[in-house]
Amino acid sequence: MQTRLNQLGFFVSPDSSYGSNTFHAVMAFQKFYGLGRDGVAGPRTLNHINLVGRPNARSTRGRVIEVDLNRQVVMLVEGGYVHHVFNTSTGDASHRTPRGSFKIFRQINGLRISPLGKLWRPKYFNGGIALHGSPSVPAYAASHGCVRLTDPEINFLWGTPWGRIGTTVWVY
Repeated sequence: MQTRLNQLGFFVSPDSSYGSNTFHAVMAFQKFYGLGRDGVAGPRTLNHINLVGRPNARSTRGRVIEVDLNRQVVMLVEGGYVHHVFNTSTGDASHRTPRGSFKIFRQINGLRISPLGKLWRPKYFNGGIALHGSPSVPAYAASHGCVRLTDPEINFLWGTPWGRIGTTVWVY
């Protein structure tokens, strides 16, 4: 299952362990394909893994971080090809994540303690709204407007070309 998720672009290291990374990769898969969002690889999820191809992006050119608010996933896309898919939690009903095309303009390589909580390695793309690591990335929109990722996901993002200042972040 981990190998197949990895082949499809869902962020997981095939290590034969059902840890946090696998849980979030399964949840991202479930979110993307409209399955129950519980992070558990039950029969329906396992059957679906072998029926689908790699996710499709909306962008067709350039290097883009796509944030799909309806599905609650983040995709790292280049030239229309989805390289990686992450589970995310964006702004809740009171603090919606703004839609639009933005650019990463500021980042902090470490922990940022803000009045609204702790942000691990935030990458700001719209005012005080950032992609950042968090210990809480639930199955639903629960943030104050930021785009929450797991700490391993944001750490991975920092080491990729998508993590650079100036990268487009397309929220839709």
